[in-house]
Amino acid sequence: LIGAREGFILYSRQKDRIISPELRMGFDQINFLSKDGLFYNGHGPLLNENNSLPYTNNSLAFSFYSPDFQSGNNTAYQYKLKNYQENWSEWSTTSYKEFTNLKEGSYLFQVRAKNIFDQESEILSFAFEIKPPYYRSNVAYTIYASGFLLLLFLGFKAIDHRHQKA
Repeated sequence: LIGAREGFILYSRQKDRIISPELRMGFDQINFLSKDGLFYNGHGPLLNENNSLPYTNNSLAFSFYSPDFQSGNNTAYQYKLKNYQENWSEWSTTSYKEFTNLKEGSYLFQVRAKNIFDQESEILSFAFEIKPPYYRSNVAYTIYASGFLLLLFLGFKAIDHRHQKA
């Protein structure tokens, strides 16, 4: 009970808690750091199927956001790239992350947000695959094996031809 000029004010601490709606996440942009540039511009649905990228696009930048107006610029983010790092990053107010020179393989980028009331969002995910470079593809290995067998065959033919002349 607090005294005021025109009466009393009844303060109830239980009613003081701010109940905020569910914290949401979204991707603002996903960019290739190579000459190809933009992959996703934040508009429309994010395709999360068959994101198979050529090896030339093995460096990506993710820009993400959480529209929580109560937190303003104090929204913290945590991210993880599965098959590249095992643990979540430290909480940071930076809403941008680059990954460069990724090896071929499947990856899953995950990010989550936390507002000033320590309310965490659901995890936002983006799955993608980096294809191997042409010189490490299955076709290239087949060509290498065929070339090796051809050289081996030609070597034996040359030795056999030399022995037949002698």
